[in-house]
Amino acid sequence: MLGIDNPVTILAGDMNAETDECDRFEWNEFKDVFHESNHCIRIPTYYPDPACSECNTAVDHIFYNPHQIKLIENGKAWDTPNGSLKDALTQFGSDHIYIWANFNFHP
Repeated sequence: MLGIDNPVTILAGDMNAETDECDRFEWNEFKDVFHESNHCIRIPTYYPDPACSECNTAVDHIFYNPHQIKLIENGKAWDTPNGSLKDALTQFGSDHIYIWANFNFHP
């Protein structure tokens, strides 16, 4: 519909999916934009109680089919309209994380 010259951007946040749901998508050959092999370091949708801070089980994610679209770039930001990428990756304090990805369709 958009062709190979028009990128598509996806923004996601507060999806609250469990890590086992992420694994089910990956088993079906979808790729996670933010792929980390250690469940405890996946990008969380929120940070749990400090007593459980060693692992985040609820995550935000964007899955895509690499046979249909090509990932161009991706990133994440806290709930601030003008924060830099560095700030988004290093400053904690909000329970809202937004993630994004740009794609092109394969020819």
